Amino acid sequence: MVVRFGQAFIIFCLGASSIYILNDIPDREQDKNHPLKKMRAIASGRLSVPFALGFAVVLFICSIFGSVFFLNRAFSLVLITYLFLMILYLYVLKYMVILAPKS
Repeated sequence: MVVRFGQAFIIFCLGASSIYILNDIPDREQDKNHPLKKMRAIASGRLSVPFALGFAVVLFICSIFGSVFFLNRAFSLVLITYLFLMILYLYVLKYMVILAPKS
């Protein structure tokens, strides 16, 4: 049981890390002007965008395949739903006004 929890934790971390990288890529220009965020690997230029994107894709694929091969269908569905919602948020939802102040 503990091994399964460990596998689930590692697999979820791989998926979440891919989302974190995918979030940093489009924000890199804004992050360059931020006092703390400018030190991040992508914003500072220490990590190239193509390499970061490739690494994110590898993490993403490893998380999905890991969940399918090592864990059960329920975990895989939760992980895939999480990844889908996070990508939807990164590229669509964060630019939509859901609640606006009353005028």
